[in-house]
Amino acid sequence: MKNNILDTIDRQFDFISTLKGDDFLSELRRCLLLLENEPETSAILTELRQEARELSEKYLQSEEPSILRAAALGEKLLDIVPALKTEASAPELSVPEILQTPSAAEAWRDGLAGFFSSARTRKTASNYRRAGDPSILHVLTSILTKRTRDILNPGETTELGLKGAHLKLTEIHEIHTEAIELSTQSEIRFKSLIHDQRCHPGMALALIEHAMIHMMHGYSSEPPAWLKKFMEQELSWNSVLSGIRPARASRLSDVDFVADEIRHAEVILQKQAKRVHNGLKNRLGTLRTLQSIIYRFKERCEWHDRSMIARIMAEMEIEEKHRKEREAVQIKEAMGAQKAALKKKAQLRQRRRKEAGDKLYEDRLTQELARWLFDAGLRPILKPRTAGVEPDVYGDFPADKDWPTPYTLYVEAKLASDKVDINELIKKGMRQFHGTVHRLRGERPSLTEAFFVVFRSGGRRIEFPLSCIRLEGWCFFPVLIDLARGEKSGSREPEMPVLILEKSLRPISTEEI
Repeated sequence: MKNNILDTIDRQFDFISTLKGDDFLSELRRCLLLLENEPETSAILTELRQEARELSEKYLQSEEPSILRAAALGEKLLDIVPALKTEASAPELSVPEILQTPSAAEAWRDGLAGFFSSARTRKTASNYRRAGDPSILHVLTSILTKRTRDILNPGETTELGLKGAHLKLTEIHEIHTEAIELSTQSEIRFKSLIHDQRCHPGMALALIEHAMIHMMHGYSSEPPAWLKKFMEQELSWNSVLSGIRPARASRLSDVDFVADEIRHAEVILQKQAKRVHNGLKNRLGTLRTLQSIIYRFKERCEWHDRSMIARIMAEMEIEEKHRKEREAVQIKEAMGAQKAALKKKAQLRQRRRKEAGDKLYEDRLTQELARWLFDAGLRPILKPRTAGVEPDVYGDFPADKDWPTPYTLYVEAKLASDKVDINELIKKGMRQFHGTVHRLRGERPSLTEAFFVVFRSGGRRIEFPLSCIRLEGWCFFPVLIDLARGEKSGSREPEMPVLILEKSLRPISTEEI
């Protein structure tokens, strides 16, 4: 199944790469529609779009502390130079006033009034919008450095009554220096954002989809704000859209000129299509390879190793029986001696060992799973202490020739038996599972898929509602490995199977608290 989907993706994009002009644009649109109709590729496309949006959101979040600091520097400047408060409180000009006196509008925009307006609203007023400002922080630091530089000039220093006030001038110079540093750091973050966006398949997908909408609807289509900002930085996209517009026209007046525009649009879109192609293959390949490894282990256990695993569990049952007999003797001796303290300790020890005995089967089966993953080329670790939690099976690996992207492996294993209440098992298991994923994703963003494996040795058979549960930014796969003996399976099932509701596998809503 994995190879079928990957082969289909390869065939589609290989076919598109051979086309030119109008055919290329039309087939590219058809290919995207085809991928949207395939559930697994559609889910991955949705994740790519979400990640592309999150790039801008994370950038804005990283800017916020610097914006607050820049606003604080502006307030500090007013405290040092009270005469500037009049400039800072100047009212915003109306549209007619802006049209009549452009110089006054520019002075308001580039002065402290514009500074505090932008700091308060987190945006530049539409009537004063600058062209090409990468961020609101850039606006604030530009105004702050300009005004502090002007204030430090001898002429304005005298006018503001600061001549000879060396302490105040030193503080103003410190504000000027810090504003420059904030601006420099902001530019570094912005350049990093642009580089990340250029390489991310989700951004390539967003650009292609906007180009396709433009092909169908023309200039009436407005891209989302996060995409528009990137398109403003990538000037080539204006020519791309110009090339797409005549490509759908019914009559063309200048064939040579139009052909040149279409070729340019085609070259740019081909690059973006390759990024989407690679992004799909990387996500789908890694995801489905991990899935196939886990499901092959399930098939091996249920089809070929059931007797071997049953023998292992029988040996463990005998060992557990002997342990219980030893515990019973210890308790009997404690009761015979009528030593209350010894009796209490023996009972506590028995309870703890019983709990350990219940985990013994689960741990043994988990070891078998880890051994299978290792034989498949992975390097899992059993119960490591990481990120403040202890996942059952874990691995954090960089990209290499076998795995094209960094990945984090997490498997949580549980044992369902005759003695276990299924509802309680799922409830406790999901609480632990979601908590562990939350902690791991805080330090390992590459954890985008996880596995919740239930080994059934007895009791009711479990049926999960979906093969994949998708949440924000990650998904997990509930897997049942049925190891119950023949007298407890098939036509000899003692009871109806239990269908686990989907809401039992997801975090609860506030209404359910």
